[in-house]
Amino acid sequence: MGIKDLFKKKAALSSEDYDALVKQAEVWEENEEYDQLISQLETLKKGELDYHLTNCLVRAYNNKNAESEEEATANVTHAIQLLESVTEEGKNDPLWYYRMGYSLQEIEKEAEAVPYLEKAANMLTQSGEYAELLEDIKQRLSLCRDMADFLEQPMEQELALYEAVSVMLAIPREEFPDDMTLAFIPERMKNIDGLKLLPIAEDSEDEFPTARFLYEGEEFAINCYFYPISINPNMVRIRHQFTEEESEKLQQQSLGINVEMPFGKDYMKSFHLHLKIMDAILPDALAVYDISAMQLFSGAWLRLATISSVPPPSEMMFVVHAVHDENTNAVWMHTHGLNRCGVSELEVLGVTADNYQPFHNILNSTARIILNENYRVEPYTAIYAGALNEEVPINVTLVPWPTAIENMPAEELGGVLSRKYDHHSYSSVIYYYPSATAEEKQEVYPLRELDGQFGDNEIYFFSTRETENMHKRALERIDYMVKCAKENPENVLIKLGLLTDDGKEDGQKEHLWFEIVTMTGSRTFMGRCLNEPYFIAHLHAGDINTYSVEQVTDWQVRTDSGVYTPDDAYLME
Repeated sequence: MGIKDLFKKKAALSSEDYDALVKQAEVWEENEEYDQLISQLETLKKGELDYHLTNCLVRAYNNKNAESEEEATANVTHAIQLLESVTEEGKNDPLWYYRMGYSLQEIEKEAEAVPYLEKAANMLTQSGEYAELLEDIKQRLSLCRDMADFLEQPMEQELALYEAVSVMLAIPREEFPDDMTLAFIPERMKNIDGLKLLPIAEDSEDEFPTARFLYEGEEFAINCYFYPISINPNMVRIRHQFTEEESEKLQQQSLGINVEMPFGKDYMKSFHLHLKIMDAILPDALAVYDISAMQLFSGAWLRLATISSVPPPSEMMFVVHAVHDENTNAVWMHTHGLNRCGVSELEVLGVTADNYQPFHNILNSTARIILNENYRVEPYTAIYAGALNEEVPINVTLVPWPTAIENMPAEELGGVLSRKYDHHSYSSVIYYYPSATAEEKQEVYPLRELDGQFGDNEIYFFSTRETENMHKRALERIDYMVKCAKENPENVLIKLGLLTDDGKEDGQKEHLWFEIVTMTGSRTFMGRCLNEPYFIAHLHAGDINTYSVEQVTDWQVRTDSGVYTPDDAYLME
């Protein structure tokens, strides 16, 4: 006798009608016509919906498509209510316990799901039935136990692969041929200047590398394979413009080439190298999906970045996600892409949608400093991220997230419930030291306590290396700016690096924005200072002087179609 026969109740329907309904319900379920099944069974009168049909209805609510997370939760919650209505009939049915545990897990009540899944596993183990289902139950039970332990005692979890190494996906303009292999990759990599391929031992047990190579004295390895393209536009930052035709192709392409690469000692150089490898492997790529940082680069930008003598701006290495709770107006900011350097992701907690921008600037500045200085930042070490003004520095420090959320309500944005499935590995919350004494005692203060102290002219630190790279990129693409400045100087803004009053001794420069008044030659121009300098006494906002393009560290060209920088120069062709 099967479970259906064992628990079947005498229904108000005739036996023939009941049997016909059961058969029809099985057809709807097999065809995944859950809405039809639900609409029919929900019309049954009290006493007509027996144990078997109740379970059909439970499966339908658990499996039907939902248009929103709220609808999905409501469906599963109703499934749980249906199961509770037949608790007595289900007490000897392992499938009832399984469905209850499954449903509770689906609405993220993992701790409550554990006893039901345990009961189902024990009953099926003893009966010897449903071997495949038993394996699924054991896997769910393990996940639910792990989650219950995590919620009870939050702690840092192991890095996922895309966090531990840099992972990028090259997306082709046309579908790959069915017989295509990746045997061509090492040969194409030879085209990268300074790269020397290394032999891979035939008897090596390490199957990771598709290629091993030396680059500027350091050994690297990459692993390449075909991988399905799946890009969620709500989660991925699209860095560059795509034409309508390119956007359509992005949606059509199904397979790309995935390249995994552990980074070396120099973070930005490693990032630049990975981009060069992507361009070498697929020279006419439509786009590159940087999975580690959840961002999408255009193929045209990739080629511009590849031929540059310096890495792209450090902001291209990582993405900042800002999660907003509409009920409390709270904002939780966190980065993606830093872990692949072997350093912590960064977070800001406790700010609101009304005041988050200055704190975003601090987070961004901290990340740039770490990347350009190749810092291995230990918790509670001070980092000079900028200054509120010429007298008040912003010294930040990093606190591991388990410590940072110890006293937070679990349901608060950024609390433990926000970290159940991600943002729970190597990540730190940014705090600050208001004084040298606080730093000495490691007395940290939440960043939100700086609210109200920001003015209109904060200073954010740029390392010498970052400034030099910025300067080189600006000069490499200066012809784009000069052409626009000759035609419409009022549309061009430039940043100049000018020696400070003490700079004659130590070479220190202050970087200020100017608007071009007119070009006075092919390499010179008159510019009006837009900022009030801190460290150049003879220069003031509004002053007009003649300067050379050799002093340019950055530029912007404003047009009706957008604002272009050295990083967008390919769009100006």
